[in-house]
Amino acid sequence: MELNSVLLTAGGSIGFFKLVNCGVRKLPIPVSACRNAWKWRNICTSFTHSLMTGIWAVLCFFVHPQMAEDLIGTHSVFSHALVSVSIGECVWMGRGKGKGYVSCPHIVLRSWFRMKRNQAQEVFSRVRNTLLVTSPNNNTGDN
Repeated sequence: MELNSVLLTAGGSIGFFKLVNCGVRKLPIPVSACRNAWKWRNICTSFTHSLMTGIWAVLCFFVHPQMAEDLIGTHSVFSHALVSVSIGECVWMGRGKGKGYVSCPHIVLRSWFRMKRNQAQEVFSRVRNTLLVTSPNNNTGDN
């Protein structure tokens, strides 16, 4: 996907989520949420994003089944557009009042995934090394 397409999709996503947020403003707010109406709108907008991208992610695997085998090396324009839409939602939600409310969970999730990825790499590396050492075809000359 070209940079222009990514920027256009992300920009369209910002506009879409702005419209969703404005639409939620017209809906009645529960009494318990009246004190933080902005938070109620952000949660509703975030829920819309989650619902939309959750269905979209499943469709990405349906449209491009090769992604199930190699998620890093294979992708489609459809999956790139999904990422662009999510970037647009993060940009829309990360502005103005409640900025920390939205950005903190994203920072925590990124850190958690990075940590889990590193742990998984370490575990697989140790299992691989153990298998190499215990392999009957070990030709390292250590016997």
